[in-house]
Amino acid sequence: MVGVGAQVRVDRLVSGLEGPTQMIVGPDDRLWVAQLVGGENAGTGQVVAVDRDSGELDVLVDGLDKPTGIAWLDGGLWIATPTSVLRAEDDDRRTRRPPSRAYRTTAVRREP
Repeated sequence: MVGVGAQVRVDRLVSGLEGPTQMIVGPDDRLWVAQLVGGENAGTGQVVAVDRDSGELDVLVDGLDKPTGIAWLDGGLWIATPTSVLRAEDDDRRTRRPPSRAYRTTAVRREP
C-alpha cells in the first residue's frame, strides 16, 4: 500500500508491467512505458503504450536490451539502452496513434 497525505489520492492505472524503468506521455496522449521484461539482461525489453482510460497495453517496440530511458523528439521515439541510443520511427507514419509493433529501430551513430 502506498502511503500519502490526506489530500492525495492514488489510483492504479495499469498492473502487470514487467520491470518498468521510465515513462512519458506520448504524442498520442497515452502513457509510454519502457520496461525490462524478463531478466535484466535478457534482451527482451519493450516500450509499451498504456491507454489512460482503459489501462489497455499496446507494444510499440520489443526485443530491446535493457531500455532505461525514452523520449519523443522530432517525430521519433528515442530509446536509451546500456550501449546505444536508438531512434524508432513509425513505419506507417502515424505519429498520433502508433500501431502495435510497427516501429523499426536504428542505432544513432556519432559522426567522426
